Amino acid sequence: MRPTSKTILALSAPAVALCLSVPFAAAAAPLDLAALLANLEKTSPQLRAARGVVEATARRKAVVRKLPEPTVGVAALPLPVETRVGPQRFKLSVRQGIPWLAKLDRRADAVDAATLAARRRYDAALARVRRDVRVPWARLAWLRAVADIVKQQRELLIGLEPSVLARLRIGKAAYEDAQRLRLVIGELAEREASLIDRQSAVAGLVRAAAGVATNAPLAPATFEADRLAGKPLPTRADLAAKLPENPDVVAAAAHIAAARAVVAAVDTKRQPDFAVGLDWVMVGEARMPGVVDSGSDAVMLMAAVKLPVWKSAYDADVSAAQARVGVAKSRREAALRKAEARLSLLLFNLRDARRKRDLYSMDLVPRARSALTTALTSYANARAKFNDLIELEQQLLTFSIRLASAEVARVQAEADLELLLGRSLQAAPGKSAASAGASNTRSNKP
Repeated sequence: MRPTSKTILALSAPAVALCLSVPFAAAAAPLDLAALLANLEKTSPQLRAARGVVEATARRKAVVRKLPEPTVGVAALPLPVETRVGPQRFKLSVRQGIPWLAKLDRRADAVDAATLAARRRYDAALARVRRDVRVPWARLAWLRAVADIVKQQRELLIGLEPSVLARLRIGKAAYEDAQRLRLVIGELAEREASLIDRQSAVAGLVRAAAGVATNAPLAPATFEADRLAGKPLPTRADLAAKLPENPDVVAAAAHIAAARAVVAAVDTKRQPDFAVGLDWVMVGEARMPGVVDSGSDAVMLMAAVKLPVWKSAYDADVSAAQARVGVAKSRREAALRKAEARLSLLLFNLRDARRKRDLYSMDLVPRARSALTTALTSYANARAKFNDLIELEQQLLTFSIRLASAEVARVQAEADLELLLGRSLQAAPGKSAASAGASNTRSNKP
Protein backbone atom coordinates (compact mmCIF):
# COMPACT_ATOMS: atom_id res chain seq x y z
CA MET A 1 0.00 0.00 0.00
CA ARG A 2 1.40 3.38 -0.96
CA PRO A 3 1.71 5.86 1.90
CA THR A 4 -0.73 8.73 1.85
CA SER A 5 0.14 12.36 2.52
CA LYS A 6 -1.40 12.08 5.99
CA THR A 7 0.84 9.11 6.79
CA ILE A 8 3.93 10.98 5.61
CA LEU A 9 3.02 14.01 7.73
CA ALA A 10 2.39 11.82 10.77
CA LEU A 11 5.74 10.07 10.41
CA SER A 12 7.69 13.27 9.80
CA ALA A 13 6.09 15.27 12.63
CA PRO A 14 8.44 13.92 15.37
CA ALA A 15 11.49 14.67 13.25
CA VAL A 16 10.27 18.19 12.56
CA ALA A 17 9.58 18.71 16.25
CA LEU A 18 13.06 17.45 17.12
CA CYS A 19 14.66 19.84 14.64
CA LEU A 20 12.68 22.74 15.99
CA SER A 21 13.64 21.86 19.55
CA VAL A 22 17.37 22.19 18.76
CA PRO A 23 18.38 25.81 19.43
CA PHE A 24 20.12 27.59 16.63
CA ALA A 25 23.62 28.85 17.36
CA ALA A 26 23.28 32.46 18.37
CA ALA A 27 25.29 34.90 16.32
CA ALA A 28 28.08 36.61 18.18
CA ALA A 29 27.02 39.94 19.63
CA PRO A 30 28.79 42.96 18.12
CA LEU A 31 31.64 44.21 20.29
CA ASP A 32 31.59 47.80 21.43
CA LEU A 33 34.52 49.68 22.93
CA ALA A 34 33.63 48.74 26.52
CA ALA A 35 33.55 45.03 25.62
CA LEU A 36 36.86 45.26 23.77
CA LEU A 37 38.57 46.95 26.72
CA ALA A 38 37.01 44.59 29.27
CA ASN A 39 38.33 41.49 27.48
CA LEU A 40 41.81 42.76 26.62
CA GLU A 41 43.56 40.59 29.20
CA LYS A 42 42.04 37.51 27.55
CA THR A 43 42.26 38.47 23.91
CA SER A 44 45.46 40.49 23.50
CA PRO A 45 48.45 38.32 22.52
CA GLN A 46 50.76 41.09 23.71
CA LEU A 47 49.25 40.92 27.20
CA ARG A 48 49.31 37.13 27.19
CA ALA A 49 53.03 37.29 26.42
CA ALA A 50 53.62 39.78 29.24
CA ARG A 51 51.59 37.63 31.62
CA GLY A 52 53.63 34.60 30.58
CA VAL A 53 56.83 36.47 31.51
CA VAL A 54 55.36 37.17 34.96
CA GLU A 55 54.42 33.52 35.48
CA ALA A 56 57.78 32.24 34.21
CA THR A 57 59.67 34.64 36.47
CA ALA A 58 57.59 33.73 39.52
CA ARG A 59 58.22 30.00 39.00
CA ARG A 60 61.97 30.57 39.26
CA LYS A 61 61.61 31.02 43.02
CA ALA A 62 61.27 27.28 43.55
CA VAL A 63 64.42 26.80 41.47
CA VAL A 64 66.65 29.21 43.35
CA ARG A 65 65.57 27.94 46.79
CA LYS A 66 66.50 24.33 46.14
CA LEU A 67 69.60 22.71 47.58
CA PRO A 68 72.32 21.53 45.19
CA GLU A 69 71.68 18.09 43.78
CA PRO A 70 73.37 15.31 45.74
CA THR A 71 76.05 13.37 43.92
CA VAL A 72 76.65 9.63 44.02
CA GLY A 73 79.92 8.09 42.87
CA VAL A 74 81.13 4.52 42.47
CA ALA A 75 84.79 3.54 42.30
CA ALA A 76 86.24 0.12 41.50
CA LEU A 77 89.78 -0.86 42.42
CA PRO A 78 91.33 -3.05 39.67
CA LEU A 79 94.20 -3.79 42.05
CA PRO A 80 92.49 -4.27 45.41
CA VAL A 81 94.18 -2.60 48.36
CA GLU A 82 95.01 -5.23 50.95
CA THR A 83 94.07 -4.39 54.52
CA ARG A 84 94.12 -6.40 57.72
CA VAL A 85 90.44 -7.30 57.38
CA GLY A 86 90.57 -7.99 53.62
CA PRO A 87 91.04 -6.39 50.17
CA GLN A 88 89.16 -3.15 49.32
CA ARG A 89 87.34 -3.78 46.04
CA PHE A 90 84.67 -1.04 45.56
CA LYS A 91 83.79 2.37 47.05
CA LEU A 92 80.43 4.13 47.06
CA SER A 93 80.43 7.89 47.77
CA VAL A 94 77.47 10.23 48.48
CA ARG A 95 77.88 14.04 48.70
CA GLN A 96 75.39 16.77 49.56
CA GLY A 97 76.24 20.45 49.26
CA ILE A 98 74.67 22.86 51.77
CA PRO A 99 74.91 26.54 50.78
CA TRP A 100 74.97 29.37 53.25
CA LEU A 101 71.29 29.73 54.10
CA ALA A 102 71.30 33.50 53.51
CA LYS A 103 72.15 32.77 49.87
CA LEU A 104 68.86 30.98 49.30
CA ASP A 105 66.91 33.77 50.98
CA ARG A 106 68.62 36.50 48.96
CA ARG A 107 68.12 34.60 45.70
CA ALA A 108 64.43 34.19 46.52
CA ASP A 109 64.19 37.91 47.29
CA ALA A 110 65.78 38.68 43.92
CA VAL A 111 63.20 36.49 42.16
CA ASP A 112 60.37 38.20 44.06
CA ALA A 113 61.69 41.60 43.00
CA ALA A 114 62.06 40.44 39.39
CA THR A 115 58.50 39.10 39.47
CA LEU A 116 57.21 42.44 40.73
CA ALA A 117 59.13 44.21 37.95
CA ALA A 118 57.55 41.87 35.40
CA ARG A 119 54.11 42.68 36.83
CA ARG A 120 54.79 46.40 36.50
CA ARG A 121 55.83 45.81 32.88
CA TYR A 122 52.53 43.98 32.43
CA ASP A 123 50.68 46.99 33.87
CA ALA A 124 52.51 49.27 31.43
CA ALA A 125 51.68 46.96 28.52
CA LEU A 126 48.01 46.89 29.55
CA ALA A 127 47.88 50.70 29.66
CA ARG A 128 49.47 50.95 26.22
CA VAL A 129 47.16 48.35 24.68
CA ARG A 130 44.10 50.15 26.09
CA ARG A 131 45.29 53.35 24.46
CA ASP A 132 46.06 51.53 21.20
CA VAL A 133 42.44 50.30 21.08
CA ARG A 134 40.79 53.59 22.03
CA VAL A 135 42.57 55.71 19.41
CA PRO A 136 41.66 53.68 16.27
CA TRP A 137 38.14 53.26 17.69
CA ALA A 138 37.87 57.07 17.77
CA ARG A 139 39.11 57.21 14.18
CA LEU A 140 36.49 54.63 13.21
CA ALA A 141 33.86 56.79 14.91
CA TRP A 142 35.15 59.78 12.92
CA LEU A 143 34.81 57.92 9.63
CA ARG A 144 31.28 56.87 10.50
CA ALA A 145 30.27 60.37 11.65
CA VAL A 146 31.77 62.09 8.60
CA ALA A 147 30.18 59.54 6.26
CA ASP A 148 26.79 60.37 7.82
CA ILE A 149 27.47 64.11 7.44
CA VAL A 150 28.42 63.73 3.78
CA LYS A 151 25.37 61.55 3.16
CA GLN A 152 23.07 64.17 4.69
CA GLN A 153 24.60 66.92 2.56
CA ARG A 154 24.33 64.80 -0.58
CA GLU A 155 20.67 64.01 0.13
CA LEU A 156 20.05 67.70 0.76
CA LEU A 157 21.45 68.62 -2.64
CA ILE A 158 19.58 65.77 -4.34
CA GLY A 159 16.39 67.21 -2.86
CA LEU A 160 17.37 70.60 -4.24
CA GLU A 161 17.88 69.29 -7.78
CA PRO A 162 14.19 69.30 -8.87
CA SER A 163 13.91 72.93 -7.85
CA VAL A 164 17.01 73.88 -9.87
CA LEU A 165 15.73 72.01 -12.93
CA ALA A 166 12.33 73.66 -12.62
CA ARG A 167 13.93 77.08 -12.46
CA LEU A 168 16.14 76.14 -15.42
CA ARG A 169 13.06 75.31 -17.56
CA ILE A 170 11.49 78.71 -16.93
CA GLY A 171 14.75 80.56 -17.48
CA LYS A 172 15.34 81.64 -13.90
CA ALA A 173 18.45 79.48 -13.44
CA ALA A 174 21.56 79.05 -15.51
CA TYR A 175 22.57 75.75 -17.06
CA GLU A 176 25.88 76.05 -15.21
CA ASP A 177 23.98 75.88 -11.91
CA ALA A 178 22.57 72.48 -12.77
CA GLN A 179 25.96 71.27 -13.93
CA ARG A 180 27.68 72.43 -10.75
CA LEU A 181 24.99 70.83 -8.63
CA ARG A 182 25.57 67.47 -10.33
CA LEU A 183 29.33 67.85 -9.88
CA VAL A 184 28.97 68.56 -6.16
CA ILE A 185 26.56 65.64 -5.71
CA GLY A 186 28.95 63.31 -7.53
CA GLU A 187 31.89 64.52 -5.48
CA LEU A 188 29.95 63.93 -2.25
CA ALA A 189 28.92 60.44 -3.43
CA GLU A 190 32.55 59.53 -4.12
CA ARG A 191 33.65 60.93 -0.77
CA GLU A 192 30.96 59.00 1.07
CA ALA A 193 31.92 55.74 -0.67
CA SER A 194 35.58 56.28 0.22
CA LEU A 195 34.74 56.95 3.88
CA ILE A 196 32.57 53.83 4.09
CA ASP A 197 35.24 51.70 2.41
CA ARG A 198 37.94 53.03 4.72
CA GLN A 199 35.94 51.98 7.79
CA SER A 200 36.72 48.30 7.16
CA ALA A 201 40.46 49.04 7.12
CA VAL A 202 40.34 50.99 10.39
CA ALA A 203 38.08 48.33 11.92
CA GLY A 204 40.86 45.86 11.14
CA LEU A 205 43.26 48.03 13.14
CA VAL A 206 40.82 47.98 16.07
CA ARG A 207 40.51 44.19 15.96
CA ALA A 208 44.28 43.76 15.69
CA ALA A 209 44.93 46.06 18.66
CA ALA A 210 42.29 44.28 20.75
CA GLY A 211 43.46 40.82 19.67
CA VAL A 212 40.02 39.64 18.50
CA ALA A 213 39.28 37.61 15.38
CA THR A 214 39.53 39.39 12.04
CA ASN A 215 35.86 38.65 11.37
CA ALA A 216 34.59 39.60 14.84
CA PRO A 217 31.56 41.91 14.47
CA LEU A 218 31.98 45.42 15.83
CA ALA A 219 29.20 47.65 17.07
CA PRO A 220 28.79 51.04 15.35
CA ALA A 221 31.63 53.18 16.64
CA THR A 222 30.79 56.33 18.57
CA PHE A 223 32.97 58.87 20.33
CA GLU A 224 33.72 58.28 24.00
CA ALA A 225 31.97 60.62 26.40
CA ASP A 226 34.02 63.54 27.69
CA ARG A 227 35.61 62.33 30.92
CA LEU A 228 35.89 65.90 32.19
CA ALA A 229 32.46 67.12 31.14
CA GLY A 230 31.33 69.89 33.45
CA LYS A 231 34.69 70.00 35.23
CA PRO A 232 37.59 72.41 34.80
CA LEU A 233 40.70 71.04 33.16
CA PRO A 234 43.38 70.07 35.67
CA THR A 235 46.43 72.28 35.77
CA ARG A 236 49.89 71.16 34.79
CA ALA A 237 51.01 71.36 38.42
CA ASP A 238 48.20 69.01 39.50
CA LEU A 239 49.06 66.45 36.85
CA ALA A 240 52.83 66.75 37.27
CA ALA A 241 52.46 65.47 40.82
CA LYS A 242 50.94 62.27 39.37
CA LEU A 243 53.76 61.54 36.92
CA PRO A 244 55.47 59.04 39.29
CA GLU A 245 52.40 56.86 38.58
CA ASN A 246 53.33 56.72 34.89
CA PRO A 247 53.42 52.99 33.98
CA ASP A 248 56.93 53.20 32.51
CA VAL A 249 58.21 55.11 35.57
CA VAL A 250 56.63 52.57 37.92
CA ALA A 251 58.13 49.70 35.93
CA ALA A 252 61.56 51.38 36.00
CA ALA A 253 61.29 51.84 39.78
CA ALA A 254 60.50 48.13 40.14
CA HIS A 255 63.61 47.35 38.10
CA ILE A 256 65.68 49.42 40.55
CA ALA A 257 64.38 47.29 43.41
CA ALA A 258 65.08 44.13 41.43
CA ALA A 259 68.64 45.25 40.67
CA ARG A 260 69.25 46.00 44.35
CA ALA A 261 67.98 42.55 45.28
CA VAL A 262 70.45 41.06 42.81
CA VAL A 263 73.26 43.02 44.51
CA ALA A 264 72.29 41.50 47.87
CA ALA A 265 72.15 38.02 46.31
CA VAL A 266 75.53 38.40 44.61
CA ASP A 267 77.12 39.69 47.80
CA THR A 268 76.34 36.39 49.54
CA LYS A 269 78.92 34.68 47.32
CA ARG A 270 81.45 35.86 49.88
CA GLN A 271 79.90 33.46 52.41
CA PRO A 272 81.20 29.89 52.66
CA ASP A 273 79.30 26.83 51.47
CA PHE A 274 79.33 23.45 53.15
CA ALA A 275 79.15 19.83 52.11
CA VAL A 276 78.56 16.56 53.94
CA GLY A 277 79.16 13.08 52.61
CA LEU A 278 79.49 9.40 53.23
CA ASP A 279 81.99 6.89 51.78
CA TRP A 280 81.23 3.19 51.91
CA VAL A 281 84.16 0.92 51.11
CA MET A 282 83.28 -2.69 50.29
CA VAL A 283 85.92 -5.10 51.65
CA GLY A 284 86.44 -8.76 50.73
CA GLU A 285 87.36 -11.64 53.03
CA ALA A 286 90.81 -11.57 54.59
CA ARG A 287 93.38 -13.96 53.11
CA MET A 288 94.39 -15.15 56.59
CA PRO A 289 91.90 -17.27 58.45
CA GLY A 290 90.69 -16.27 61.89
CA VAL A 291 91.06 -12.51 61.36
CA VAL A 292 88.69 -10.56 63.56
CA ASP A 293 86.17 -8.45 61.51
CA SER A 294 87.24 -10.17 58.30
CA GLY A 295 85.30 -8.77 55.32
CA SER A 296 83.78 -5.90 57.31
CA ASP A 297 83.00 -2.89 55.12
CA ALA A 298 84.37 0.52 56.05
CA VAL A 299 82.11 3.57 56.43
CA MET A 300 83.45 7.13 56.60
CA LEU A 301 81.57 10.37 57.26
CA MET A 302 82.83 13.54 55.64
CA ALA A 303 82.30 17.27 56.16
CA ALA A 304 83.80 20.04 53.99
CA VAL A 305 83.65 23.80 53.69
CA LYS A 306 84.19 25.96 50.63
CA LEU A 307 86.61 28.81 51.28
CA PRO A 308 85.66 32.05 49.42
CA VAL A 309 89.23 33.02 48.64
CA TRP A 310 88.67 34.80 45.28
CA LYS A 311 87.76 38.15 46.82
CA SER A 312 88.60 40.17 43.71
CA ALA A 313 86.19 38.11 41.60
CA TYR A 314 83.40 38.54 44.17
CA ASP A 315 84.06 42.28 44.34
CA ALA A 316 83.83 42.52 40.55
CA ASP A 317 80.54 40.60 40.55
CA VAL A 318 79.08 42.92 43.17
CA SER A 319 80.32 45.99 41.28
CA ALA A 320 78.66 44.75 38.10
CA ALA A 321 75.38 44.26 39.97
CA GLN A 322 75.66 47.75 41.47
CA ALA A 323 76.27 49.16 37.99
CA ARG A 324 72.98 47.60 36.89
CA VAL A 325 71.29 49.47 39.75
CA GLY A 326 72.69 52.67 38.29
CA VAL A 327 71.37 51.72 34.87
CA ALA A 328 67.89 51.11 36.31
CA LYS A 329 67.98 54.47 38.11
CA SER A 330 68.97 56.26 34.91
CA ARG A 331 66.16 54.58 32.99
CA ARG A 332 63.62 55.64 35.61
CA GLU A 333 64.89 59.20 35.46
CA ALA A 334 64.73 59.15 31.66
CA ALA A 335 61.15 57.82 31.76
CA LEU A 336 60.17 60.54 34.23
CA ARG A 337 61.79 63.30 32.16
CA LYS A 338 60.08 62.02 29.02
CA ALA A 339 56.73 62.03 30.83
CA GLU A 340 57.33 65.59 32.05
CA ALA A 341 58.18 66.73 28.53
CA ARG A 342 55.04 65.15 27.06
CA LEU A 343 52.72 66.49 29.74
CA SER A 344 52.62 70.07 28.45
CA LEU A 345 52.07 68.95 24.85
CA LEU A 346 49.25 66.57 25.76
CA LEU A 347 47.56 69.19 27.95
CA PHE A 348 47.68 71.63 25.03
CA ASN A 349 46.22 68.97 22.72
CA LEU A 350 43.34 68.40 25.15
CA ARG A 351 42.67 72.11 25.68
CA ASP A 352 42.84 72.80 21.94
CA ALA A 353 40.53 69.91 21.05
CA ARG A 354 37.94 70.89 23.67
CA ARG A 355 38.10 74.54 22.60
CA LYS A 356 37.54 73.65 18.94
CA ARG A 357 34.78 71.19 19.81
CA ASP A 358 32.93 73.83 21.83
CA LEU A 359 33.45 76.46 19.13
CA TYR A 360 32.09 74.31 16.31
CA SER A 361 29.32 72.55 18.25
CA MET A 362 27.97 75.63 20.05
CA ASP A 363 28.62 78.38 17.52
CA LEU A 364 29.88 77.75 14.01
CA VAL A 365 27.93 74.60 13.05
CA PRO A 366 24.56 75.94 14.33
CA ARG A 367 25.20 79.29 12.58
CA ALA A 368 26.18 77.59 9.32
CA ARG A 369 23.13 75.33 9.47
CA SER A 370 20.86 78.30 10.14
CA ALA A 371 22.44 80.28 7.31
CA LEU A 372 21.98 77.37 4.89
CA THR A 373 18.33 76.96 5.92
CA THR A 374 17.75 80.65 5.33
CA ALA A 375 19.52 80.49 1.97
CA LEU A 376 17.40 77.54 0.87
CA THR A 377 14.25 79.48 1.66
CA SER A 378 15.58 82.55 -0.14
CA TYR A 379 16.59 80.50 -3.16
CA ALA A 380 13.11 79.00 -3.35
CA ASN A 381 11.74 82.55 -3.41
CA ALA A 382 14.33 83.66 -6.01
CA ARG A 383 16.08 85.96 -3.52
CA ALA A 384 19.40 84.06 -3.24
CA LYS A 385 22.03 83.05 -5.75
CA PHE A 386 22.84 79.42 -6.40
CA ASN A 387 26.57 79.93 -5.84
CA ASP A 388 25.90 81.40 -2.39
CA LEU A 389 23.80 78.36 -1.58
CA ILE A 390 26.58 75.94 -2.60
CA GLU A 391 29.17 77.93 -0.65
CA LEU A 392 27.04 77.77 2.51
CA GLU A 393 26.55 74.03 2.01
CA GLN A 394 30.32 73.54 1.65
CA GLN A 395 30.94 75.67 4.73
CA LEU A 396 28.49 73.64 6.82
CA LEU A 397 30.17 70.45 5.60
CA THR A 398 33.62 71.79 6.51
CA PHE A 399 32.55 72.92 9.98
CA SER A 400 30.77 69.61 10.67
CA ILE A 401 33.87 67.63 9.68
CA ARG A 402 36.05 69.87 11.85
CA LEU A 403 33.72 69.22 14.77
CA ALA A 404 34.14 65.46 14.30
CA SER A 405 37.93 65.92 14.00
CA ALA A 406 37.96 67.88 17.26
CA GLU A 407 36.20 64.96 18.96
CA VAL A 408 38.86 62.56 17.65
CA ALA A 409 41.60 64.85 18.93
CA ARG A 410 39.89 65.09 22.33
CA VAL A 411 39.59 61.31 22.71
CA GLN A 412 43.20 60.78 21.64
CA ALA A 413 44.43 63.49 24.03
CA GLU A 414 42.47 61.91 26.89
CA ALA A 415 43.83 58.46 26.06
CA ASP A 416 47.40 59.76 25.84
CA LEU A 417 47.08 61.68 29.10
CA GLU A 418 45.64 58.69 30.95
CA LEU A 419 48.46 56.52 29.63
CA LEU A 420 50.97 59.17 30.73
CA LEU A 421 49.48 59.54 34.21
CA GLY A 422 48.66 55.88 34.79
CA ARG A 423 45.23 56.87 36.06
CA SER A 424 41.82 57.98 34.80
CA LEU A 425 41.17 61.66 34.29
CA GLN A 426 37.92 61.15 36.20
CA ALA A 427 39.85 60.47 39.43
CA ALA A 428 39.39 63.07 42.12
CA PRO A 429 42.13 65.75 41.93
CA GLY A 430 42.78 65.50 45.68
CA LYS A 431 43.46 61.77 45.63
CA SER A 432 47.01 61.00 46.66
CA ALA A 433 49.42 59.48 44.21
CA ALA A 434 50.25 56.64 46.57
CA SER A 435 46.64 55.57 47.09
CA ALA A 436 45.82 55.89 43.39
CA GLY A 437 48.89 53.90 42.43
CA ALA A 438 48.03 51.20 44.96
CA SER A 439 44.50 50.88 43.58
CA ASN A 440 45.79 50.68 40.01
CA THR A 441 48.31 48.05 41.06
CA ARG A 442 45.66 45.90 42.69
CA SER A 443 43.26 46.16 39.78
CA ASN A 444 45.90 45.41 37.14
CA LYS A 445 47.59 42.40 38.69
CA PRO A 446 47.61 39.52 36.25
